[in-house]
Amino acid sequence: MPPTKVMLVLGMFFLGIVVDASAKDASAAATFPPCGKQVVLDILATQRIPSTIDVTLIKEVSTPSQSEQGVRRLVESIYDHSETGAVHAREMDSASREAEMKAEIQNILQQQGEPRIIEQRIRAKGHLYRVDQTVFGSGFVADANRPYAMTYVNSGAMTQGDYTHFRLDHEEQTATVWDSRPMWGRTPVEDLGKIPAQLTYLLLQNLNEDCGESPSANADTECSDAPCPPLLCTSEETGTDKKRVDIRVAAAGSGKNQIDIAFPAMAGAARWRLTCDAQNPAQIGMCESRDAGTGSIIWTRECLDFDEGGFPRNVTERFFDGEGSLLREERMAIVDVKTDLELDSGLFAFRVPLGFYLVDRRVEPPLVMQKIPAEAFEIPFDEFEEIMDPLD
Repeated sequence: MPPTKVMLVLGMFFLGIVVDASAKDASAAATFPPCGKQVVLDILATQRIPSTIDVTLIKEVSTPSQSEQGVRRLVESIYDHSETGAVHAREMDSASREAEMKAEIQNILQQQGEPRIIEQRIRAKGHLYRVDQTVFGSGFVADANRPYAMTYVNSGAMTQGDYTHFRLDHEEQTATVWDSRPMWGRTPVEDLGKIPAQLTYLLLQNLNEDCGESPSANADTECSDAPCPPLLCTSEETGTDKKRVDIRVAAAGSGKNQIDIAFPAMAGAARWRLTCDAQNPAQIGMCESRDAGTGSIIWTRECLDFDEGGFPRNVTERFFDGEGSLLREERMAIVDVKTDLELDSGLFAFRVPLGFYLVDRRVEPPLVMQKIPAEAFEIPFDEFEEIMDPLD
């Protein structure tokens, strides 16, 4: 998780740029965007990542249609890893399994082209992350009193090699725990409207190394604090002296600045483009990343309707394959957001609700325990252990 506050002391990091005299007068200063150094300094110094966050949102997810063969592969994979399959594996023959999968495949094929509506409540605290959600078809009607169908939690600290994560299926009444990769993919609600966490990490890792001990020793290798010419504030490579970070800033119109960021010394590092408000640079309206080698688009995020706290209320993310074709589009309407509040750590603890099957996927084959009846907590402990014996 990103730190609660980004504090940087950065040196100059641009190779030579020639600024003509007209760019130094007062009128030019009012027209041209500030140098890239100052833009990045402003953003990193002023953007703040909350210590905790509680967000409720409605997400509309659209994906291109798939072939019947592709849908079958997806259904087989989901079924093989589902808790329904684990619990009933001994009771179902191959013909019954095939009949169930075929029905599900036909259902998915009929619904292709219709967006999925997902209602989510997301809570995050450090490395702890919890999503309660329900997935709907196109006939979604908001209902604040409706219980969520699924709960997904990342409770392990990946930086310490702990990949513990779990899922509660409230409809199938199964509680499943894992301790291996991959953990649940998370919507980065903490940095919506800010520099994406991945890019922030790259900047933190590379900017200081790029600057050197005495960045002001040679005035020819600096970008002036004065505003840049109308097009770009840029750096150039000279011989083997390859910049670790290359940032270019241009006026984007309507009071916006466009920032292009690349990491030429890092093989395979994506190229980034950000659009920020010139008066409030920590407010990032548009982000995109591209493949460094091919230039193909990888991902975009657009944030609109910022509230008084600087949080966007409408967000659109798009994900692309290696050739620039759209894989998935997610439109999010933020219903409610709270930051820096007290979150009980119990929200992220694995607890098996009464009446649920326990499925332990930390072992192979998965260990499936019987449902835990409510009266189990009213009987002696030695008898309770018998109730918890694995299914035969």
